[in-house]
Amino acid sequence: MPPMLVMVAEQDLLHDPQVEYGEAMARGGKMAVTVVSRGAVAHIFYLNFIAVESDPLTTERTRELVDAINAFINSH
Repeated sequence: MPPMLVMVAEQDLLHDPQVEYGEAMARGGKMAVTVVSRGAVAHIFYLNFIAVESDPLTTERTRELVDAINAFINSH
C-alpha cells in the first residue's frame, strides 16, 4: 500500500477519530502522515469558497493544506 496522508481540521467534529485512524494505520506498519489544521476551522473548510475568499484564517489554513499535500506528494 502506498503512503497515506490524513488531513484533520482542529475543530472538526470528526477530529479524534481521524487522528486515531492515522495513528492506528502507523501502528499497523502503514506509512501514514497526519496533519492537523490549527485554528477555528471545521470539516471540509477548504470547500467553503465564501469562507476561503473572505476569512483570513480559512484562507491561510487552506493554503497550508495545499502546501502540505504538495510536500507529501513530492516526498513520496
